[in-house]
Amino acid sequence: MADESFQERTQPATQRRRKQAREEGKVARSQEINSAFVLLSGLGLLALTGPFMLERLASIARKLLGGSSQIELGPGLLIGYFAGGIPHLLLILAPVALGIMGVGLLVNFAQVGFVPSWKSLAPKLDAISPTRGFSRLFSKQSGVELIKSLFKIALIALIAWLTLRSEIPRLTAMFGGPPLPVYGYAATVALKLGLRVVLAILFIAIFDYAFQRWEYEKSIRMSHKELQEELRQTEGDPHVKARVRTAQRELVRHRMMDEIKTANVVVTNPTRLAVALRYNRATMRAPKVVAKGARLLADRIRELAAQHDVPIVEDPPLARMLFKVEIDAEVPVALFRAIAELLAYIYRLKQRRAHWPQSVGAPL
Repeated sequence: MADESFQERTQPATQRRRKQAREEGKVARSQEINSAFVLLSGLGLLALTGPFMLERLASIARKLLGGSSQIELGPGLLIGYFAGGIPHLLLILAPVALGIMGVGLLVNFAQVGFVPSWKSLAPKLDAISPTRGFSRLFSKQSGVELIKSLFKIALIALIAWLTLRSEIPRLTAMFGGPPLPVYGYAATVALKLGLRVVLAILFIAIFDYAFQRWEYEKSIRMSHKELQEELRQTEGDPHVKARVRTAQRELVRHRMMDEIKTANVVVTNPTRLAVALRYNRATMRAPKVVAKGARLLADRIRELAAQHDVPIVEDPPLARMLFKVEIDAEVPVALFRAIAELLAYIYRLKQRRAHWPQSVGAPL
């Protein structure tokens, strides 16, 4: 018999399997979507804060370098310059950096939600195995990533060439003039190039997310053996459950058979169905079905009714309607009149039988 691990996984993953995969950190996520939105947010923040950042950087440069020609530079002075300039530089770059970080977290959360998984952080020995590393290097996933990277590089190079080929002559013509117009135009060209690159990456990201989703669904598929094992763990062994249901049916049947001797009448159809009714005016609101059965079970109900001297009445329409009532349930109101007439008939027969001469058999 083939080993279970080699069984083909053709069944969709269950909710329990998906939850386990999520706890292990396995989710459908495209890094290209993160990259596209991070670049887009970075370009937007630079476009909004670029003039302010440029002005602040120029101010810091003037403060640090103004009068440097009159000062003898040394290690201590250089350290002082850096110590005083780096905090200001970090404050200027902080809004852009924090904005990009926030967008990255939001995009990642939008893709997979909140996944607190410590299993993915646990050290794994197979991660440092040379054999496994070599196999991963030449796996299908690595091949797809290589093709995707090459296509992305080629597409970005094409976009850059198409964008800059008409801008480079104008930029070179502006050299030698005032620096601010050159910086402004260069920034405009850079933003135009960045926006086109981001749109290209976003286009790639849509297809990459679809592929990652398909790959994820394929990776968590289950074999028939795994489905059976999960069903056994969550709902119990089907064979055991079948035996329990059989035992429960037997208990119900035995209890039902014991109730026949307390019935007032058994209604039949005439041989296919049998329903036993009980009614006590002092303790019950309405008649109840205490036993019912079809075919062989109906024969057994009639036998027990005859043994315990319970009247048997043939009424096919009434038997069919009573057979729909659950055991130990009260009969519907719509049948009250028919059952009342039936019970009245049974009472009259019993009274007649009680007064019948002992030498003559009572007709029941």
